[in-house]
Amino acid sequence: TLMIVVEDWMNGASDNFTLQLGPAPNAQSGPASATILPAGPYCITAPSAQLTAVDMGGTWTGPGTSAEGIFSPALAGLGTHSVNYTIGQPPCVATGNTIVDVLSNPQAEIDVNDDAICVGQQVQLTATGGGTYSWNTGQTSASINVSPTTNTVYTVTVTLPGGCSATASQPIVVQPEPQTSIVGHD
Repeated sequence: TLMIVVEDWMNGASDNFTLQLGPAPNAQSGPASATILPAGPYCITAPSAQLTAVDMGGTWTGPGTSAEGIFSPALAGLGTHSVNYTIGQPPCVATGNTIVDVLSNPQAEIDVNDDAICVGQQVQLTATGGGTYSWNTGQTSASINVSPTTNTVYTVTVTLPGGCSATASQPIVVQPEPQTSIVGHD
């Protein structure tokens, strides 16, 4: 609420009145900024995220998006989604638009030629699922050769461009060396 006082210096008369501006966002000096800050990409299994704009307080619309700007990748689904943002009251209304990508998680798997070996033998593990690979051994290639001396579980994390990842594990059983003995007869 503003109180405005008007005075007429010529004849000494004075008058005043109040100007009631509605609650925010009605009291505006011009349109707010509807510029949306970059968002995503998100993995389909990622938790919901708050979308943001330069000036918050407007209304959001789009697949998987609440009016408050909470974006749910699972509700939006896989693909490219157009999200809109509107802020202000007529005649001072601003709108913005952005694209949000929802990516699938890789299907991480480990192929092995033999999951039970003897001490001293080597086995090859091959990860599938695309993207980059990170083994619990520190190696980063799709295929690795290992020679464990005890039962060991090997784990690989497969990461796609955009950051979506999945993990797979493969146990390798190591059989002890057979014990032999020679028995003689008299």
